[in-house]
Amino acid sequence: MKRWILILTMGLVFFAGLKIGSYASGMSEPSQGKVDRDKLRKVKSNFQLGQEAEKAGDYKKAADYFKEAAKEDPLNPEVLNLLAHAQRKIGQLEEALANYKKALDLKPRFAEAREYLGEAYLQGALGQLEILKSYGPEGKEEWEDLSKAIKAAAAKL
Repeated sequence: MKRWILILTMGLVFFAGLKIGSYASGMSEPSQGKVDRDKLRKVKSNFQLGQEAEKAGDYKKAADYFKEAAKEDPLNPEVLNLLAHAQRKIGQLEEALANYKKALDLKPRFAEAREYLGEAYLQGALGQLEILKSYGPEGKEEWEDLSKAIKAAAAKL
């Protein structure tokens, strides 16, 4: 009985230490426990500026803002997701994939990040098709195989 009380108490203390809620356009609280108000302002500002830049189609600027937000709050899945989105849009696919995966490690049921990760994989597959096409005849068979695989996957939808 004492063990269960101890476990329950430890759980309550742990959860009481977590900040629940959102603080900027759906962005969750900073991941590092105690909130530093200046840090919070920087993250919020960079996050919002990044969102504005994305809406304007300036993905390079958006990525820069989201990188700054991620420096201040590196374990925030919303920041990582939008950083990855901007990176993907400017062709930084490897970096984007890594950041989508980090976001999903932190928040596994993150639907938007899951969607964007799938889009990144599609972008990568289509990029590989273009590379194979540039090989000419020596890449023709592989281009056809990959093309068939993509079409077969699309047919399952």
